[in-house]
Amino acid sequence: MKIAGPFASAGQPVDTFAYPAGDQVFYYLLTYDGVHQLVGDQAAIERGSDPTLPLFAAAQDVLTELRLITQEK
Repeated sequence: MKIAGPFASAGQPVDTFAYPAGDQVFYYLLTYDGVHQLVGDQAAIERGSDPTLPLFAAAQDVLTELRLITQEK
């Protein structure tokens, strides 16, 4: 919540969950008002200039922890 919270109001409400095309990165944030989608640009994320970079980094941290947990079993 600490990282995603400020982004929630910037997202567009959605009720379908498409896959991104090309260099896009989709974020789906579950809020009290429903699901909101934000779109990032992969190339800009790699350059460190995309405004969604904190979300991307946090998502990578979660995926790393999940990978570590599943490797332990």
